[in-house]
Amino acid sequence: MSFTPIYVNRRIQDDDRRRRISEGALFLYPAPRESLCITEWILTLVAESFHGVREARQAHEELASADFVARVSKLKSRFTNHPTTKRLCQDLIEAVGSDPERTYFDVPRLRVTPPVTISPPGVSYAYKPHRDTWHAHPSQVINYWVPVYDPEPTTVMSMHVNFFDRLFKMPQWDGTMASR
Repeated sequence: MSFTPIYVNRRIQDDDRRRRISEGALFLYPAPRESLCITEWILTLVAESFHGVREARQAHEELASADFVARVSKLKSRFTNHPTTKRLCQDLIEAVGSDPERTYFDVPRLRVTPPVTISPPGVSYAYKPHRDTWHAHPSQVINYWVPVYDPEPTTVMSMHVNFFDRLFKMPQWDGTMASR
């Protein structure tokens, strides 16, 4: 029987944490000040993007679909590519104990997921169960998830590590080319 170790508030050396993560462990930490800075930055951008809307989290109900998509698209692009976002990500990397000289990061992605019943094109959707490596992410990638709003059971992701090992294990490439 295999199990997934879940470490809560575990302070260990960067190399040891990376090794354990690559073996399937999960690390949970309370929000460091640096992640709260990211959240505050996002909320500033959300307020600017949805100016005139009563509640940004219900903007999909108040705005025409095209207007909603246009605002979300601009918001996501601005967040992802803004120098402030990159600086805040670097601050978070250091706050969690990763060596900034040995840590590369991709630009972060802001997920905006309206209810599936109205999911307009151009906006994020609720992803089906997957491993990031199935979508060309290298196995060395370590993901950090920072919720913008307080999480609820219906607004978070689930981690089914053993489920994927049993049912969806990708075949290993043997170095040969298969004929068609």
